Amino acid sequence: NQQGRFVFIPLLLVSVVFAVLFIPESVLPVPVSVRILGMILLDFAWGMHHFAAQHYGLLRLYHHRWNSKSAPLSNKRDRWYCWGVGGGLVLIAELLHGTSFLQEKNFLPLLTGDWIFEGIPLLLRLGTLLVAGITIFMIRNAFLHDSGLPRILYILGIGVMVMGAYQLEPFQFFMLWTLQHWMVALGLTVHMAGNDITLKTNPEIGFTGDSSVDIFWKPWKVLFLLCTFSVLMTPFMEIEAVSAGGRYSEQFFPSFMEWLQNSSWERFLVGIGLASGFMHYFMDRAVYRFSDPETRKSAQQLLFV
Repeated sequence: NQQGRFVFIPLLLVSVVFAVLFIPESVLPVPVSVRILGMILLDFAWGMHHFAAQHYGLLRLYHHRWNSKSAPLSNKRDRWYCWGVGGGLVLIAELLHGTSFLQEKNFLPLLTGDWIFEGIPLLLRLGTLLVAGITIFMIRNAFLHDSGLPRILYILGIGVMVMGAYQLEPFQFFMLWTLQHWMVALGLTVHMAGNDITLKTNPEIGFTGDSSVDIFWKPWKVLFLLCTFSVLMTPFMEIEAVSAGGRYSEQFFPSFMEWLQNSSWERFLVGIGLASGFMHYFMDRAVYRFSDPETRKSAQQLLFV
């Protein structure tokens, strides 16, 4: 019985988000802007875990596809790399950038000492060197364990992005970070959607196969559908995620974005953006639970057929 995992908890998440946003200040004496900021911080922390889990899953898949015998040797290192570098060091980088920004705006009067402000660039450079060193160490181990070029390139990609967290502006880094996450998720979905087990196998005659036309068009239909949906939803999701003046959609739909910004729907759209993010993080772990034998069997067939 999976109703609790797939129905009740998601409904509870959505209800809590909208309750926090729409409860009157006479009942909850906290400004709406502070409530939104709190949920954005929660979204950031949960998102870091979510991204780290995706990196870990991809590293394990690449290793198993290339050399399954040596895969167990790198399990712990992959966990430390994905959550330590792809999670913890990213968080430290954004805290350093945030501290610098708050100091410049005089929002942190207790941290106005020149030695702290001047020390942030040095810490950012040291963080970059630390990430580079750990990445080189991981690549060395990947060569020793013969885990394949795809896995090595993915390790390098994570390292380069996390170094970007220390060298780029926060907005630039998050554009890179989220775009990579979206592209990986899209690629996995399209790959798995093209592997229809019911058409490829038959219990009596074994492997049957699809025609070359079906093999070509099946993934592309899914890719086109998901890309179109992402583009159409961008204006609505940017209301929650990006401040005015920095939204990509403002360049193409200025009047529509201004109407959304000034309409009574703005708080509702913010709730949709936050709730959909929390739902995404939760359902990803609820649906793709490889500890569940049925999930593991289905996913393995779609990934490796």
